[in-house]
Amino acid sequence: MKLISVPLLVISPEIVESKHSDGLESYLRHVPKLCNNGAMSFEWHNRSLDTMSATQLGPNWKEDYFMYKCNDSKAGLKANAFFAPVHGARVYGDAFVFRMEPDTYDGFTGRAEYVDMDYGFAKQPGAIKLLDNLAEWTELPSKSRFISKSTEGFSVQQWVAKEVQVLRIPVDGSPHVIKLKTTEITTSKDRDEETKGDEEWLMHVPDIQGCTDAVFDWDSRSLVASKLGGNLVSEEHEGWWFMYKCNEPWAGSLSKKNFAFEGHRKTRAFGDIFIFRLDEEVMCDQLGYASYGELASVPEGKHARFMFAPMAAK
Repeated sequence: MKLISVPLLVISPEIVESKHSDGLESYLRHVPKLCNNGAMSFEWHNRSLDTMSATQLGPNWKEDYFMYKCNDSKAGLKANAFFAPVHGARVYGDAFVFRMEPDTYDGFTGRAEYVDMDYGFAKQPGAIKLLDNLAEWTELPSKSRFISKSTEGFSVQQWVAKEVQVLRIPVDGSPHVIKLKTTEITTSKDRDEETKGDEEWLMHVPDIQGCTDAVFDWDSRSLVASKLGGNLVSEEHEGWWFMYKCNEPWAGSLSKKNFAFEGHRKTRAFGDIFIFRLDEEVMCDQLGYASYGELASVPEGKHARFMFAPMAAK
């Protein structure tokens, strides 16, 4: 790791925003200029931008962190050896980390106010874990650009249940798409950290308890999130997907293990599995509640196994 100084590039209509930045580039208004620099092992047109906020990192962290990297193996770059041991990491060429104070923007231009990195960063407890998390490309995006920053001129809004399409994979039977109303998440305190964090981000989820014939125990639920992409995932299936499952059989039940993906790798799923996705264009409404996408095309065969088996194994 080393510190470098680079100029900033203003994101203008002439700059084609990366489809793997979740809109962050437009939100920041200007970013480190990493294009047209032959000294770097980096492909600007194959870039991805990910972030972790100070809130996600904990009380000892004061800034939001960002990482530019290349996730595409076809970019002609060598795999980054620093991140090679990280499960699920796909980093090719150099990676670049920068930071800003949360929600701090220039009052005239609206551009992000960045804080210089320093040599003390790598010595901070949790710094390597932060880099690993950014490299894994698994953090849910910031909602800030979708949520209304002012209520002036608007009537007070209230949450209303939405209908969402869900792929149900029964423990016995064939996969099929069902429609469920969403339910607000009121507490996730007894769930694992990943389930708790993802449910808090989504704020409302498909009401699996409303599926009366489901073989599923809500109090034993686990929620797994994954941002899917790459050569083996079609463009229409790229984006954030979520899977509800039970990792263990629950007390007093006749729940059986779900073997839907067992041939691909060892799974941790008992009873029915429920899969749904975010709307990649909207992500969430102005109140911060997740917006869900339609399942116009359901992955099948080897594509379904590649996409969902790793989620079922977590």
